[in-house]
Amino acid sequence: MIVRSTDSSFTAPTGGTTYTPGTSYIGGDLVVYRGSATSFEDTGLSSGTTYYYALYSENWSYYSAAATTSKITIPAQPGTITGDATVCSGASGKTYSISSVTGATGYTWSVPSGASITAGSGTTSITVTFGSSSGNISVTANNASGSSTARTLAVTVNSAPAQPGTI
Repeated sequence: MIVRSTDSSFTAPTGGTTYTPGTSYIGGDLVVYRGSATSFEDTGLSSGTTYYYALYSENWSYYSAAATTSKITIPAQPGTITGDATVCSGASGKTYSISSVTGATGYTWSVPSGASITAGSGTTSITVTFGSSSGNISVTANNASGSSTARTLAVTVNSAPAQPGTI
């Protein structure tokens, strides 16, 4: 039997009691699996949340002491990227940012070809120097379990106007 919690404390199951996955609780913690499989996938979890699991062996509704483990879920997709969606070719010092994402330990940014991140790599805010190519600025939130879906902002890079002719 497997029991899921959002904290690391568990109440032992009561001997002689049969628990039903998905509807039975032990001390406020949900029973998520009961059976004899050698693997289990828990679904419907909230992004960026650490879940704790207690595993009990069962013999005629009597239970062993718990073996415990924990797992943090992949972070949620970052929110909207703030910053200019249109810039001039060669623009520098342009800042792009997102709000922090629960459960994220770092962030991975990408910028259009010819642009470079000059500050803030791995954080919620970057500073960019642009080249002459339009493209996307993207960011993922990361933790030990993996990376979120990317959030993207399309950026148009405008060329400087042509020099006026002789008057």
